[in-house]
Order: sequence, then structure tokens, then C-alpha cells
Amino acid sequence: MSEPFFVVSFIFLTDWLAPVLYLSLVPRDLQMMRRIRFVAIVIILIQWCGMSSTCLSQDTHTDTSFLALSKKKQISLYTTAIEYQSRLYNGSDYIVYQSHYEEHPYFKIDDWATGSIVYWNELYENVPILYDLSTDQVITENRGGHPIKLVAEKVQSFTVSEHTFVRLTRDGNNKINDGFYDRLYDGNVKVYARLMKLYRETLNNKEVIPSYTEGIRYYVVKDGIFHTVKTKKSVLQILVDRKQEMKTFVRKNRIRFKNNREVAIVRVIEYYDSLKQ
Repeated sequence: MSEPFFVVSFIFLTDWLAPVLYLSLVPRDLQMMRRIRFVAIVIILIQWCGMSSTCLSQDTHTDTSFLALSKKKQISLYTTAIEYQSRLYNGSDYIVYQSHYEEHPYFKIDDWATGSIVYWNELYENVPILYDLSTDQVITENRGGHPIKLVAEKVQSFTVSEHTFVRLTRDGNNKINDGFYDRLYDGNVKVYARLMKLYRETLNNKEVIPSYTEGIRYYVVKDGIFHTVKTKKSVLQILVDRKQEMKTFVRKNRIRFKNNREVAIVRVIEYYDSLKQ
């Protein structure tokens, strides 16, 4: 038995076993995953037996060509396994809202936007996303192009239209509602916004007019405690250790909470953080 045969055999075996060992470590909730693993093992056995009888009579060049072909098959099998393993495409059916008067329940626009999602602790990029603010659900498309809603509890965060939403849950100190919050500022002190849309119908000349009313609530998180804020006074009360400096900053920079509450809150908190550094 030639030395090249031992080298090729060893590399071939380790290359084939890599995806199979990977599959054996991943929870296989779907019947498809079990079938893929079974097929992989069968192919390995067949290829190994064929290689044992063939490689003895081949030279080093033939061994190398056969190894290249084997690697190509391995990559194809591994790619198929990963494709079916992806949890991103596991979700329940969702019916996209059809607008009547340009109303819609979605964030920003009523069309798909490309973004990224951290789902089941895995990052998925270039994903079509709809964020339904009326139900607080993240929507994407499966492989067939059909809308599905993801399991909300398994979505750690997602980014769409230059906004990053993170999933927050209540605890003993904070009685916030579980759900997705727009992360506006992520310093030592943090700022979040909770967005929502409420559906309503009005009657106009015996015609029912549907609409969505938008709502938003802002939170400043200091020392791990969530504070609901709306006015300049409510923000400055949280920053009591630097209250006078903050008052001076707001006055000198002519920050008006009524004009743009979101921008005003973030600017004040950014400055407060800079004082603490």
C-alpha cells in the first residue's frame, strides 16, 4: 500500500467527518436533519470503501484529483445541511396588511427593508424585514418568499432603517413591558424608545375609515433602573447629581424638548455621560 494512499485516506476521512460531527452536535428538531445525517454517513461509507479499492492502483496525481472531487462533494453536503439547519426560516404564517388609505402598522414604511437580525444567538444579515408595531412582531420571508413572523422571544435584536431594536424584559426592579425597544443611545446611561401603533376605525358618511395612531414612550436607564421621561424636568430629575450643570447646558444650547423630544433627550444624556468620564 503506497504512502500517498495513507495521506489521501487520512485527509479524506477527516474532511468527511467534520460536517457529520457538526451535525451530531446540533439539536435536530426537524426530520430533515436526521435524514441529512443518515445520508451523509451512508455516502461516507460508500466513498471510503470505493477509495480503499481504487487508490491502491492510482498514482499521486490521480489521488489528488480524487481528493479534490471528494472535497467538492463534502462542501455540497455541508452547505445543504447548514441550509436546512437555519432557524431563521422557521416561523408561523403572517398576512401582510393591505392598506386602504395609506395607513399601515409598520415601522417607517409599509414595504420590505433590508436589515440584520440576531435570532437564536445567530446573526443573519441582508434579511428582508417588516416590523409590525401594532403587534410588536418581526416579519421576514421564508425561502418560498412567503411572509412569516419570527418567535419574538428568540429575537435578541434587529437593525432596520438605521435603527437598532433590542428585546427587553421586565424584572424585579423594572416593570416595563416585554418587547422591542429602539436603542437611541448606548452609553453608561442609556436611552430607549418604545414604539407602538393602535388600530382604529372611524365612520365618515357611512364609510368605515381605518387608521393607525402612533405612540412613543421614552426611557432613560440609569444605574440599571428604567425611568419614563417626557419633559426637560423629568430628565433633569434623573441627573440630580449634575442638575445645575445640565440646566446650564440646556439653556446655552437652546435645547427645546417640545420641538424634537427624542433629539433633546439624547443630547442631554450624551452630555451627562461626558461629564462622568
